[in-house]
Amino acid sequence: MSHKLFTLLSIVLIASFALAACGAPATTAPAAQAPTQPAAEAPAQPTATEVPPQPTEVPAQPTATEAPKVTITWWHIQVADDQKALWQKMADDYMAAHPNVNIEITVLENEAFKTKLTTVMQSGNPPDIFQSWGGGTMNEYATAGLLKDITADLDKEGWRDTFSPGALGVYSFQGKNYGVPRDMGAVGFWYNKDLFKQAGIDNPPATWTELLADVKKFKDAGITPIALGEGDKWPGAFWWE
Repeated sequence: MSHKLFTLLSIVLIASFALAACGAPATTAPAAQAPTQPAAEAPAQPTATEVPPQPTEVPAQPTATEAPKVTITWWHIQVADDQKALWQKMADDYMAAHPNVNIEITVLENEAFKTKLTTVMQSGNPPDIFQSWGGGTMNEYATAGLLKDITADLDKEGWRDTFSPGALGVYSFQGKNYGVPRDMGAVGFWYNKDLFKQAGIDNPPATWTELLADVKKFKDAGITPIALGEGDKWPGAFWWE
């Protein structure tokens, strides 16, 4: 922003000039009297000496530092038209409020997203914001130094308190936070009561420790503890994530 320019106007005092006229000039002068000479014209002096006001020093206005141009890359898998439009609107609203920011969104189908994300992560050039399922894969990225620690950001102004602790915990690793949940869902498990009885287990496990202990009991009883039909799809990722 340019400094304001101030035009300082000097005040010019214009003094009125008066001509002396002390009477009509004599037409005939007495012999003994010197002829009357007309008074010489002289400018009248101003009655008071006026000094033009001195320019007032104007304090320099702080120059606003123009925010640097920033480009943010954002990858997600919301390919449905309504969801894609919603997320684009979020970006557009942010850019309208922050003209120096440009958000470039890449939308990919689930499997294509995972493949491409793996590639850019291995190259050490990940997008600035991207979808993650947390857990094991995210932990590997954090260990490799590819993710930003946002623990301090979450603790500012109560941001952490706006999330369910369980959902937020999926995006934490070794006491640090690397992401936040945008939605939350449930993954259910079916269990066979007859096989539980056969393995000597009275109730389904309620904790991770109990689950591991039950798995051992099933194995000891010659029963496959967990079965999952997924082929090359994504359901098996839940166990890793």
